Amino acid sequence: MRSLEYSKGKSLDDKTRKKRCPECDSNDLSLIHYGYINDPDAMQQIESGEIEADGCCVSDESPKWKCRDCGEQFGKINWS
Repeated sequence: MRSLEYSKGKSLDDKTRKKRCPECDSNDLSLIHYGYINDPDAMQQIESGEIEADGCCVSDESPKWKCRDCGEQFGKINWS
């Protein structure tokens, strides 16, 4: 199984904000983070809704984004 590493201090930029939910067309999205989180900055981003914690198991089918308006999860993780 592959794992993803959280990039400390990473925030959603303007390019990311232009993405749209395929279900409701909202651009209010959270990046989904997988894996154990032991970083105060990441915890603050989770509390603010900037990123979404979604467990430790990740696969090729795991979504990358979650819509804050309707809850739809979509997109593909970039493994490169």
